[in-house]
Amino acid sequence: MSLSAAELRSTSRRRAGVLAPAAAGVGVFLTVVALRLAGLLDGPVMIGVLGLLLLGFPTSDSLSRRIVLILPPMLGFTPLLWWIPELFTVVDYGAFVLAAVAGAFAAWAAWAASRPGELGRVLPRFRPLDVLPVLTGAAAVVTQLPVLAAGSADRALSLLSLNWDNASHFTMYSTLQARDRVIPLLGLAGDGTRWSFQDYPQGFHAVLATASQLAFGPVALGPEAAVVAYARLSALVTVMAAVLVSAGLVSLPVMRRRPLVATPVVAAVSAGWVFGPGAMAYQHGFPNFYLGVALVVSAVLVVSTMAKPLLPLPLAALGGCAVGVAQNWVLLLVFLVPLPLVLFLPARAVRWRAPWTGWVTASVTVLLTVAGVSLALGQISAIEVKTVIEATGGVPDPNVVEVTAILVACAVLSFRAARSRGAAAGSLVRRRLPLLVLAAGALFILWFGGVQLVEAGKLSYYVLKFLIAFELVALVLAAVALMIVLERPRLPVRPRAAPPGSRLPGVAVAVLAAGAATQLFGSAPVPWGQPLLGASAAAREAVDQQEAIAEVPAHIHALLRAVEEGGGEPAIYITTEDWTVFNPLLAQQWYSALTGTYTEGGWELSLSMFPLVGNPSAVDGVVDAIREQAPGTRFIINP
Repeated sequence: MSLSAAELRSTSRRRAGVLAPAAAGVGVFLTVVALRLAGLLDGPVMIGVLGLLLLGFPTSDSLSRRIVLILPPMLGFTPLLWWIPELFTVVDYGAFVLAAVAGAFAAWAAWAASRPGELGRVLPRFRPLDVLPVLTGAAAVVTQLPVLAAGSADRALSLLSLNWDNASHFTMYSTLQARDRVIPLLGLAGDGTRWSFQDYPQGFHAVLATASQLAFGPVALGPEAAVVAYARLSALVTVMAAVLVSAGLVSLPVMRRRPLVATPVVAAVSAGWVFGPGAMAYQHGFPNFYLGVALVVSAVLVVSTMAKPLLPLPLAALGGCAVGVAQNWVLLLVFLVPLPLVLFLPARAVRWRAPWTGWVTASVTVLLTVAGVSLALGQISAIEVKTVIEATGGVPDPNVVEVTAILVACAVLSFRAARSRGAAAGSLVRRRLPLLVLAAGALFILWFGGVQLVEAGKLSYYVLKFLIAFELVALVLAAVALMIVLERPRLPVRPRAAPPGSRLPGVAVAVLAAGAATQLFGSAPVPWGQPLLGASAAAREAVDQQEAIAEVPAHIHALLRAVEEGGGEPAIYITTEDWTVFNPLLAQQWYSALTGTYTEGGWELSLSMFPLVGNPSAVDGVVDAIREQAPGTRFIINP
């Protein structure tokens, strides 16, 4: 049976509609790979190019919504590439991500070119409320100025050495970017022991390593370049996390329906994340933790807007959030426990209707999510429960009054929201979302805190960090619940348009209220800030950071000389300078990190250095003790 001329033309158009985008996508992908291999697409500007390409996808008409749908999959799923290094022997991870995104954008552009008006969707609609994520990003940049200004290794190291955990996170980042795979895949080190941090999920560090390759190429950076790159890339991810939270709030329909009320509410939340309890995380050596909490919030906000479970883009964003949370700080998964209930209920068949492509996309997303979460759980399974309970670290003490006020306000507003019948209330389950998430966090911290008090006699590292996360999550939940409570039922008749200029007083009040809200957690770290409630946590820490880069301490210069003298070989580094300022164990950690020799064997030897803390005269005894354990150990003392 022969086809008619009209049927032939229709078939030809369908083939062209598939072949042209596919050809454009593959062509651009191969072109980007070729240019990268030729060294023509290097430089930090490539991070900006990647960002613009991602925001160019018309995933939503709203700029804020695009950020919420695009960032979590990138931050969550990209680290999984580092588990399959065999696929990246020709091109590095950063180049692959850039080429894949550019190819996908070219394929979409080729498809859209044959449809009138589609290409115009590249530019999102920018509403006044969308300025809030931009301002949040600007405020976050202000807090990161000391880090961004530390353009030399001594300044960057002086800043990072203020907080203990930075040495560990730098080690994981530098190991990944130097060896092109996650640490569990490295096998044994040269001393016959395991590389350190095999049981620590490395999502944040893989994101940084991918960005490092994108900006500086696939060649491993030297210790001085690596420490500067780590500091600046960490600052960049911190800014992105703050923007993600603000964009998630701004993209909610309940916020966009009442922008004048939403403006000070979002400003207050952003102030908490940038200047208040958020600063207690990102400025104390926990950037991966800060990113993990931001992804928790994003997951909650994405689910609150999902009318159907099988929507491809929101589901991919949710999956990226879950993987990102697991790959950064596993305990935060507790906050995500109620989300399936909200997503799957009410259980109506109509909510599950989708084309076969939707089911395929959902299946792939679920498989990737399960794989990413399972890898993280598998890594931490080697950690003893006793170690988690008794762990100690440099966690800042939470502000009890502030935490209590936020949690009480969140609880009251969440109860009110659960009973709301306003226009934004939606289903019964979604009205109760803030309350469910709050309850999950409260039950966990009560249980975990109780276990710590019984077993260790005090609250320590993990409970205190979880409390910071709880405060940040509750701050967002309180904002959402407040807007639901304030929402009014929709009027059956559309109201008349307000006369020009009648909204100006309301706008002025909203702007003034937003400005006041930014001071709720204290002043910003700028000299012209006039705090209503004293200096913020970010401002207080900024003082130490400014001092650290204004005059680099002598022990930092000594450490860098030791690294140069060490020639990349393992050694025990000992200095008798500034004992009260630079803990000798921390100095040894930084030496191992900068020389790429951080192993379990080296760590065991460094534990013999405890007698040196506050007692420089113990050098001879420490050296003898270490030589007794490992006779061939090399020492670098007071270089």
